[in-house]
Amino acid sequence: MMPGTAFKDVFPVQVEWKDGYLLPPDKPGLGIEFDEESAKKYPYKEVMPPRFFREDGALTNW
Repeated sequence: MMPGTAFKDVFPVQVEWKDGYLLPPDKPGLGIEFDEESAKKYPYKEVMPPRFFREDGALTNW
């Protein structure tokens, strides 16, 4: 997915990218807009991250 293309309905104004670089916004703020009504289409879903165990049963990192 290209930067600036994710969730265009939730973030109708996103920061601009050019040649692999994030360009600083020319307006005050972070350079994004957030549409709360559109965000309601994507409710939070809690997901447990994968856990890995060693042969002896000890928890290990990735």
